[in-house]
Amino acid sequence: MKRVKIARTEHPGVALDFDQVARFRELGEILYAAGTCRLWFALFTAVSIGLRRGEVMGLRWRDIDFEKNLIHVRQNLTSPGGKMVMRPTKTEAGLRDILMPPSLRAALQRQNLAQQKELMASDIKINEDTAVFATVLGKYTHPDNLDRALKGIIQWSDTKAVPKKKRKTKKQILAIGEASSVTVKKPVQTSSTIKISSLERRMKAIPRQHRAALNAVIHSGEPLPLISPHDLRHTAGTLMLRRKVPIEVVSKTLGHADISLTYRVYRHVLESERREHVVDLFEMALPTRAEQSLPAN
Repeated sequence: MKRVKIARTEHPGVALDFDQVARFRELGEILYAAGTCRLWFALFTAVSIGLRRGEVMGLRWRDIDFEKNLIHVRQNLTSPGGKMVMRPTKTEAGLRDILMPPSLRAALQRQNLAQQKELMASDIKINEDTAVFATVLGKYTHPDNLDRALKGIIQWSDTKAVPKKKRKTKKQILAIGEASSVTVKKPVQTSSTIKISSLERRMKAIPRQHRAALNAVIHSGEPLPLISPHDLRHTAGTLMLRRKVPIEVVSKTLGHADISLTYRVYRHVLESERREHVVDLFEMALPTRAEQSLPAN
């Protein structure tokens, strides 16, 4: 029996609209400045050009070409069973060079300077093989941390109280420390209850000089939807198409194997665009032959 080849698909996911992505950036910037969202620039990279989670976390400085304004996507950091494994990109089309928008270029330059200062404190010198979004010791950061950073921003977008995580055991913390190459010095006691953390209580963890600005941003809009890093990828594709970027360009930027996949994933966007651009050739009705023959008054 001949095996039937099933076409690859990509789950569409949820896309932020232009107002939501602007709110997302506002929150991310202020939380980064306040020191509570270390991976903000990784999230910003994902939503700017639609990289997959593992592609973002697998970036090295050799992959960032500031001179030619390019990002070279060459590898994918995965975590099967919780263990980090570096693999080739998901498909051959995933090997791609992406032009950096000016805002992303500026963000990555800020990341480079911040990382140099951070690693210098540990007497580590940054080099071309250093991960762009490394740990404080210059190692690759576990991809799951990107999910946690994203969840944190989403929680800050809501004025409602959020559940406070149970404190981990010393054994759990040491395991996490080994995975992220961070040494844990103090054990933390466990807690059997889940506490609710109000906005006021959470705000106390923010440096005083950032509280007023953060509070203003939080109350300036609606809560962001609960999304995943993949949804940031879908947001990038959706908003690029909304901005009238040709679908061929969007497909190459996202690293889709063929343009038909892009059509399937973003069909809803393309349909809405077509409805908005229906042209009535007879909107300005031309005079009929009979009307033309009528004598002038």
